[in-house]
Amino acid sequence: HITSLNQVEELEQQWILGAGVTYSQAELLLANDFPAFTQLLHRIGSRQIRNMGTLGGNIANASPIGDTPPVLLALDAELEIDGIYGRHRMAANDFFTGYKQTRLRQGEYLRAIYLPKLTARQTLSCFKVSKRYDDDISAVMLAAWVERNDDQIVDVRIACGGMAATPKRAYQVEQGLRQQPWSEATMRQAAADVSLDYQPIDDVRASSQYRIQLVQNLLVKIWAEQEGVA
Repeated sequence: HITSLNQVEELEQQWILGAGVTYSQAELLLANDFPAFTQLLHRIGSRQIRNMGTLGGNIANASPIGDTPPVLLALDAELEIDGIYGRHRMAANDFFTGYKQTRLRQGEYLRAIYLPKLTARQTLSCFKVSKRYDDDISAVMLAAWVERNDDQIVDVRIACGGMAATPKRAYQVEQGLRQQPWSEATMRQAAADVSLDYQPIDDVRASSQYRIQLVQNLLVKIWAEQEGVA
């Protein structure tokens, strides 16, 4: 109920969302620009939870299985921090420092999230895999931002939750995809590098081996969905 944390601004190239914006509000605001993200938001908790839970809470909580942080990493989003040291911005990719740890210092708080909009050549894919479709914790959460020039991958950012102590980019996989043909073969070849980026643990939600194979399969699904063959 803090007014400054509930402000929303839509600019030509980005959205600025206060950290207090709820999941339900974000679903409505972002539906046109980020349909995959809004579909993901619809799977977070129940409607009662989405009416109260906030984007800022999901980020600052710093859970390695939070659903929204991988999306922010894939979009190369920025976070606005405020507090006793003054207001400043940092890349979401630099925010998480360890298990349940962030760059927030004592006396600071997360104020806003800056989401770059997609261009005509860019797509965002979001995949949440859990034992139940609704109201469940992710075994793996994957988000992928892809920029293409016709049938070539120009740039790509892939981030996962549930695969490490923090939400984490798949840098080796990304490297294997850049400047490569947009094809199923390319995605399968890059998928072989998943184990170079991630060494997940075994827990009650999934085994390490299952998580690795799951991310490999999801990489192929990114291509399949965009080509209409999923």
